[in-house]
Amino acid sequence: MEKVTMKDVAIKAGVSKSTVSQYINNRYEYMAPATKKRIESAIKDLHYIPNYVAKSLKQKKSATIGVIVANILHSFTTEIIRVIEDTCKQNDFHIFVCNADDNPEKEQSYINMLIAKQVDGLIIFPTTGNLESYKQLRKAQFPVVFIDRKMEPVIFPT
Repeated sequence: MEKVTMKDVAIKAGVSKSTVSQYINNRYEYMAPATKKRIESAIKDLHYIPNYVAKSLKQKKSATIGVIVANILHSFTTEIIRVIEDTCKQNDFHIFVCNADDNPEKEQSYINMLIAKQVDGLIIFPTTGNLESYKQLRKAQFPVVFIDRKMEPVIFPT
């Protein structure tokens, strides 16, 4: 299956790539309704899926938050994840949810993976044993919020 590009959408809709880009980025206040409709139709017909990785590289943000839970089996945890997901959806954000199983090594692995995936911030139900990692995140001014468990010393909002 060949990947459909923004250029393919532009050709089908009879517009420029920058016009398609404006549409994808919800900047169509100056776009004629007919143009908007042609782009919508071309996207649907071609089954175009925007490249969010390219978008995040250009904008230097991914609109994604990593959530690392200590134990996903706790009912409190699932309720909080649901609220986080609903709030993110309302604000056009995505989430990755990772379960650390109360294992500091697993939590550390998820922290590294999520940062490598360029998430914009982390919400962590912290385990014990990663204090140095949390300090490094703080030093790097990486946005983090702790939920459920208060760590001493207090490094991030909880």
